[in-house]
Amino acid sequence: MTTGLPARVAICAVLVTVQLARPVRADIPAPEAVPAPAGPVAATTGASSDGAAPTPERRQVAVIDLSEDDQVRALSGALYQTINASDTMMVPNKRGFDNYLTGRLFDEDAEGIANAKAARTTAQTELDEADSAGAAAAAKRGQDDLAKVTPSTEVQALYADLSFLAGLAALDQGRAQEANLALALTHRLDPARQLADARYPPNTIAAFKRAIESRPQLVTIDVAVAAPSHGEGRVWIDFVDRGPVGSFGGIEVGDHVITIVGLTLVTDGAPQKVTGPTTVVLAPAAATPDREVSRARLALSRAQAQHDDAARAGAMKQLAALLGVGDAVMISKRPDGTLQWETWRDRAPGFSAPKAYTDQQPGDILEGLGPLHRPTPPFVAPPPFTRPPIAIEKPWYQERWIQASAAATVAAAIVGGILLATRTQHVNFSGDFKDDSTPSSAR
Repeated sequence: MTTGLPARVAICAVLVTVQLARPVRADIPAPEAVPAPAGPVAATTGASSDGAAPTPERRQVAVIDLSEDDQVRALSGALYQTINASDTMMVPNKRGFDNYLTGRLFDEDAEGIANAKAARTTAQTELDEADSAGAAAAAKRGQDDLAKVTPSTEVQALYADLSFLAGLAALDQGRAQEANLALALTHRLDPARQLADARYPPNTIAAFKRAIESRPQLVTIDVAVAAPSHGEGRVWIDFVDRGPVGSFGGIEVGDHVITIVGLTLVTDGAPQKVTGPTTVVLAPAAATPDREVSRARLALSRAQAQHDDAARAGAMKQLAALLGVGDAVMISKRPDGTLQWETWRDRAPGFSAPKAYTDQQPGDILEGLGPLHRPTPPFVAPPPFTRPPIAIEKPWYQERWIQASAAATVAAAIVGGILLATRTQHVNFSGDFKDDSTPSSAR
């Protein structure tokens, strides 16, 4: 018996598979990208382009007291508190120098000068009492002290006095050559000095005249520093700045005082007796940072007292560089003893006009450097909200690859079942299956 059902069933199964593999509905197009809103949105949030909150720049401000008035310490403290509360200024990072910016001014040369003055008095007293040896020793002590002092006109005059007393002591002891060298140095340091006949005996006046008229040999000497790593220094010979460390010609054979000075050095020197070409080695120590700050503050105070604008500007720049600041408040005293204040900025105009300190608040003083607080940024309305299109996602069972897999599985099962059931039939050209195992009835 023949039937066309199995073949038709197989064809239908294939058509169903193709239909199921198609999507149930058209895909939903992806939503278009929403453009970022224009305008300063990042500025209103305070965020930078990399997402980090920006830190506004705050200028470091130092308070420098030149008054030497202990009551100013309270004003300095109040100024620093106001600076700390500001959002445009800040206290210096180098807070270790605070104690060197107020109170008594430190003069590193004061002790040496005081000792030399005392030695001069002692030497004069010893000469008056006919103790030439004691006078020579006292004069030598004073010269040693002054050789380690920063050269100045005051120090030069004091050293000339000590050299003169040393020459008189040598004359009393009968050492004419030693006296001649000491008196010659006195004349180089104090060319205007004259000896009065009423005060000095003739032999002393004659010896001083011979020293002035002497023409000693000129030689070249070298000045070296034992520890050049401490910094560069300048060489002073007989209180004349001769330049950086090195060789110096035209030096008279005789007594000299050689000193080395440098911003980063502790002043060092010694009396030197030159008898020919020689090398002088000095060993200045490195100046500590607090000593450098104290020096700059003292120089600023002296320039302020002398009304030397150029020196004052230079000293302030040096002090500001040591402190690492570009702005400062300077407090000083007027000639009548009242306090005054002025501000300073590294850029123009530099110093402000001085103002008398009365009852101003710290904020009033600091306003000379600029506002204490930054202005509130203007409000910028956020852009209008735009609802993005809603994206509809497919259920998982509607995905195309899942439907195709399921259809393929169903088709494979149907076709497999049909093939299994008709494994002994063959297909004729009419499309029907014929069972070869059944004998034909027609003969």
